[in-house]
Amino acid sequence: MQRRRWFAIAALMVVSLLWLGIERGDGQPAGASASGALRIGVVHMERAFQNSKQKATLEAELEKKLRDRLSELEKLEGDIKRAQQSLALLESGSPDHAKGQEEVAQKQAILKVRDERFRAQLQRVRMASFDQIYAEIRDVTAQVAAELQLDLVFQKTLTIDEKMPAWESVLYARPNFDVTEAVLLKLNAK
Repeated sequence: MQRRRWFAIAALMVVSLLWLGIERGDGQPAGASASGALRIGVVHMERAFQNSKQKATLEAELEKKLRDRLSELEKLEGDIKRAQQSLALLESGSPDHAKGQEEVAQKQAILKVRDERFRAQLQRVRMASFDQIYAEIRDVTAQVAAELQLDLVFQKTLTIDEKMPAWESVLYARPNFDVTEAVLLKLNAK
């Protein structure tokens, strides 16, 4: 919610500055092209992210790490099952049975800690990688904007949480303002 508020405030400030005609340094109002018309573009960040080659590569890398880690955790689960089966053969209340129960409980605790630690680590890697991909998209968007001589590029969609629908920060733009495909072509050409 905080990011939305800051985004809305920043967008209003930019539009206000453009409207007031703050000068660029060459005597032209800020945001004015050589013809005097403001050239605007929009980018569907979510679509650019989802369709980027970088995201597909990242997902493949994370999937491999997950498979490797899952095999390690499955081995530990197998050890726990074997220990539980051995435990079932022992007489309840015997010293060996108590020792076996303690061993199973320790292995289960280790499994739980390793699983939680791995999931947290995977989430940190995923978020850092996502941030890097979004930064690449912003850089490529700036390059496309320069090539197309756009004065301003708005983000069409914003996703703050995977569980929530994308927030439309631009409610409407004519299709000719959409530069998402140009951004994707340049991004995936890297």
